[in-house]
Amino acid sequence: MKQLFLSTLFGLSLLFAQEEYAPENFKVTFDADGDGKVDTIEYTIQKTDTRNAEVKVKIYPTRAKPLTFTSGSNLNYEISRCKQKECIKIFDADYGIWAEDTTSYYVYDRLKRSWFLKKSVLEMPTFDEYGGVIPMKRERVVYNYEMSERIDGEVFPNFAAHPLHALEKKAKDMPERFSNSVNIKYLRYYVENYPISKKTVTLYNNIAFYLSKHEFNDEAIYILEKIVELFPNRVVAYLNLGDAYFAEENEAYKKMYERYIKLMKERGKESRIPERIYDR
Repeated sequence: MKQLFLSTLFGLSLLFAQEEYAPENFKVTFDADGDGKVDTIEYTIQKTDTRNAEVKVKIYPTRAKPLTFTSGSNLNYEISRCKQKECIKIFDADYGIWAEDTTSYYVYDRLKRSWFLKKSVLEMPTFDEYGGVIPMKRERVVYNYEMSERIDGEVFPNFAAHPLHALEKKAKDMPERFSNSVNIKYLRYYVENYPISKKTVTLYNNIAFYLSKHEFNDEAIYILEKIVELFPNRVVAYLNLGDAYFAEENEAYKKMYERYIKLMKERGKESRIPERIYDR
């Protein structure tokens, strides 16, 4: 009896686990590729854990490979046609005070038989000088992609990249509103929601570089310390982290420079080490 009870309990727990991550399937029909014929657009949202999901969009009878990307698991998608031909529009809706809504436009390349991410329109929270969200105030960012745009050598049609592109631009230009609101709490939101990975590490390094350039060294250090922890052989991160430490008169800059010099020598690039490294 006890064995039967445990077996039943295990079966129920397995059933609920399967239901929790069961794929959600959707279908719409319209002329997606501009050939005058109705196409079928099927998309599946499959949760991978409590925070993330994989989204796959299949469009036929076009022979293109399905669009696949990862995103937050609590998002809702609406797929429709654009005003122009050979274009689909994917609206990615979020909810709550931290909500970020993204509308992405994919165009069809008949020669390559592929869909390419052409433009993204992101509406995101606006933060106050303490890193808190300003209710009912949204920031709109438009990012236009080149047809062949790649990040770290890979095609990157990932919604999670869009806010980082916007953040990189703001860190580079440093508009007054951004300079009054950026702090570690502000950056933690990005790091937690858009993790540092092989695909995003270059963007995060650039963001930290621009922050340090504008004398936001504590904020740059916060990002760079996470980068070298996750990617201990990323050479340029040690240089940038050493510079940020030096600007803050933190003696840790010496160890960062030593690590940077060691990695540069191992790669046969000793001649490219900046003179300031030896002068400090």
